[in-house]
Amino acid sequence: MPISYLNMIIRLTLFLFLSPRFLSAQVPIQTLYGKVTDKDTKAPLKGTRVLITDLLPERNVLTDSTGVFILKELPIGRHDIRFELFGFETITLSQIEISSGKEL
Repeated sequence: MPISYLNMIIRLTLFLFLSPRFLSAQVPIQTLYGKVTDKDTKAPLKGTRVLITDLLPERNVLTDSTGVFILKELPIGRHDIRFELFGFETITLSQIEISSGKEL
């Protein structure tokens, strides 16, 4: 029984999508968000640079006018997070665990 051209394309397409050499491992990712405030006055710190220093290349973002930052698509695991703002002490949080569905 001859295979129709359409069936052959569908089979070939399924083979390409299901073939292990074409599958890429999906790395679990998470979004990290937070708010940076002054320790004493509790005022939001606009423009604070938030860096994930153990990734290459480093991932970083600036806080908005309310001190909020969002870093998307970070691999799940332990990461070093540094906070920098001119006129303030630089703070590094070491080995902070970012995991799926966990809010800190």
